[in-house]
Amino acid sequence: MRLFTILLLFLSGSIHAQNTLSISGVVTDAGDKGLPGATISLLDTAGTLIGGTVSGGDGSFSLQAERGMYQLEISFLGYETRRQRVPLFRRSVELGRLPLVESAVNLESVEVADKAPTGSQKEDTVQYNATAFKTMKDASAEDLITKMPGVTLEGGQMKAQGENVQRVLVDGKPFFGNDPSAALKNLPAEVIDKIQVFDGMSEQAQFSGVQDGNTFKTINIVTKPDMRAGQFGKLYAGYGLDNRYQSGGNVNIFDGQRRISLIGMSNNINVQNFSSEDILGVLGQSGSSGSSMSMMRGMGGSSMMFRGNQSANDFLVNSSGGITRTTAFGVNYSDMWGKKVEVSGSYFFNLSDNRAESALNRQFLAGSGEDQVYAETGLRTSTNQNHRANLRVEATIDSSNSIVWRPRATWQGNKGEDNTSSSTSLASDLLNSGLSGFESTYNGMSLESDLLWRHKFTKPRRTLSVTVLNNWAPKRGENFLGSENQFLVPEPKADTLDQRTTLDANTWGSSASVEFTEPLSEKVSLAASYRLSFQQEESERLTNDFSEADGGYILPNDRLSNLFSNDYITHNGGLSWIYNPNKDFNITLRANYQEASLANDQTLPQTQEFNQEFRNILPFASVRWTLDKKRNFRLFYRSSTQLPAIEQLQNVVNNQNPLSLRIGNPNLRQS
Repeated sequence: MRLFTILLLFLSGSIHAQNTLSISGVVTDAGDKGLPGATISLLDTAGTLIGGTVSGGDGSFSLQAERGMYQLEISFLGYETRRQRVPLFRRSVELGRLPLVESAVNLESVEVADKAPTGSQKEDTVQYNATAFKTMKDASAEDLITKMPGVTLEGGQMKAQGENVQRVLVDGKPFFGNDPSAALKNLPAEVIDKIQVFDGMSEQAQFSGVQDGNTFKTINIVTKPDMRAGQFGKLYAGYGLDNRYQSGGNVNIFDGQRRISLIGMSNNINVQNFSSEDILGVLGQSGSSGSSMSMMRGMGGSSMMFRGNQSANDFLVNSSGGITRTTAFGVNYSDMWGKKVEVSGSYFFNLSDNRAESALNRQFLAGSGEDQVYAETGLRTSTNQNHRANLRVEATIDSSNSIVWRPRATWQGNKGEDNTSSSTSLASDLLNSGLSGFESTYNGMSLESDLLWRHKFTKPRRTLSVTVLNNWAPKRGENFLGSENQFLVPEPKADTLDQRTTLDANTWGSSASVEFTEPLSEKVSLAASYRLSFQQEESERLTNDFSEADGGYILPNDRLSNLFSNDYITHNGGLSWIYNPNKDFNITLRANYQEASLANDQTLPQTQEFNQEFRNILPFASVRWTLDKKRNFRLFYRSSTQLPAIEQLQNVVNNQNPLSLRIGNPNLRQS
């Protein structure tokens, strides 16, 4: 089966490669000398721009395109534009040397105007000129950037040179934290002078000067000089049929180093946010946007979004299905406090109302339930409110020492209803049917803070970094479940449920890590690291059945109740060997040894203890090689472990849908 999968991937890659061919050539002057920086544009038969590039130092260029008929245009200041048709069907096309004819104007005075070059290569940075790309007057930075060669928007994710863009800077400084989507959607295109695309280094690599193999695709937006001091923004609003509306806007106040940006929006047309980062607790994979299960990932569990060692990506979830009405607001701030303290922070508020109708048909094809069919229809509604704030303060104590403090806070409230109608059939015989209603109210908070101290020794590239992180995440809530089910096999009987469940859960953790880098030679460095972390999770889930005699939820249901806690301690240490002969080549080899212990303690529904020990060697390797301005080679090998979430470990029945029960497994190991 594994061999079949590999062959399938190979064939799919081959098919894609066969559909994409290349057009290459060399732009020269009349004397056959290569012209660097010539603008090459590829258009389809309708005159629409398909792609573009600029010629290299020797005048050479190469473009990728799918099969078809194209027109190639080559322009260079002082030369006539060269146009020629290029058929691209059977194989890649090599056009050879393409001489341009000098343009001559015999006038007393002449004004020569030409389009700005599309872009240029400066060492490892690709720089595009914003004026070379036309956009609408109210366009955003996202509209502008996606017109540039090599930059695409796929499923809401910005990609550059085939990699996900993980950070957007404005004039070299963070803009809306680490949220690329918020930055690109809320900066007007008209204020942009240039766009730079490069591989950003990790903070540790920037500090130590030792490339550790951890890079991320970064876009830096260079604003026009006259826009770096002033106010600008936009407002928009629209109203249509069926009371549909959309409104929003942004205001930017730039004054040198101090920059304040305000954004806001409100609509009922399913534009759910500035980015998916602002919708927490909606588990898009299951579609259960209306129940507490969406927020807490299990009625008795703690969501991964509250785990320690969080980054911005830990808060990313898919947008919810159905119809959503959204109101959201955000503010971003950055400034220099004096000459040695750099501050940046942001705050987001989001309120969304969602309604989703669903239909599910599941057929079983194996085992005793072969040819069995399960059908379900559902209506889910939810109101989700989210507050998220983060701050970053970097203080340079002296030339050898600096401190970085990063506090983060999140609060979320969720109210939902989930009404489900379901049935199970075998052939044409009905086995069971059911109706259930689920109402939930939950809220959760996450507080996290990490403090980083960094020290440079007198010897270049010898550094020491120490990080301490703490987090605390309490969750509270309750839900009500009512259902009526009819079972026809082996004999007819009815079953009803009327239950109330309360949840009181807490997660807290702390960790400390140290990293030391040492140069072994001019080209080779060694890095040693060690990290100790502790995390504790507690979950108290109590279910009570409704008492007709007393008119209240006073009958304890121990089978559906759970008192569960776990302690997770991790030791992780390792060495890295780093080879940097020049700026174009890097090899990083790293091996970490990780030892972890997981202690689970359960008192309901029965008293049990589950202890596990994990020992792993986690290798890492990367090779980065820049061949020339247009070609590079990258190879990565990574390994990691992940602990099961607490709701996956709890062996208590989850009966939100009485005809489709779920239960955790305390013997789950790391993945």
